[in-house]
Amino acid sequence: MQGPFAASDDSQSESEGLWFVYLFALYDCSTFKIGFSCNPLRRLCSFSPRFHERFDLHESRLLRVDSCESVRRIESILKAEFSSANAVCPSWLPKAAGGHTEWFSAVYLGEATTRLASFASDNAGSITSAAETLRQDLLERRRDFETWAVSVAQQLNVTPGALDCARQEAGLARTLRDWLDIHRALNVPIFQEQIDEGAFVREIHDVYSRLQY
Repeated sequence: MQGPFAASDDSQSESEGLWFVYLFALYDCSTFKIGFSCNPLRRLCSFSPRFHERFDLHESRLLRVDSCESVRRIESILKAEFSSANAVCPSWLPKAAGGHTEWFSAVYLGEATTRLASFASDNAGSITSAAETLRQDLLERRRDFETWAVSVAQQLNVTPGALDCARQEAGLARTLRDWLDIHRALNVPIFQEQIDEGAFVREIHDVYSRLQY
């Protein structure tokens, strides 16, 4: 996942016993995905860099469980029980994301949510909305994000006469834009203490916005 958080987050999450079964519901109310991950944020980014526009994170659910074995077992049960509701995956889903056969009709989202919740007590787990869990995750790593955002803005900082160079950096600028928008969508305050740095990042973001990157 290109962005502010290192790939080592996955191994750290595994070592800390952070495993989640998820139900990710699309905003268009067509389908939802059943799966598991030790890093829901990274998983959502694998579907789309602007996942907050694709998925209804307030309707999506995460069940935290205590082991990889438990999370695999629960996922298998859910997919088997809702197999008759299997649906075609979204056309925009990248091939590299995998899980193309694990999408189900949104008509059954309520039932799937209830069934997911039934596993909570058996596995000493807790069920939350994806929005709640992701927001807390981003809040805890807010300083890392701010450091990354400033570093990216410095790389993107060009003079008005160097717009050809700016266009070459459009991919990096889009990544910065996407992550700023993710924090905004999840109501995660950033740069509350580093006001000048925040102003600099937003200024660079605005420059590239005018270039329609």
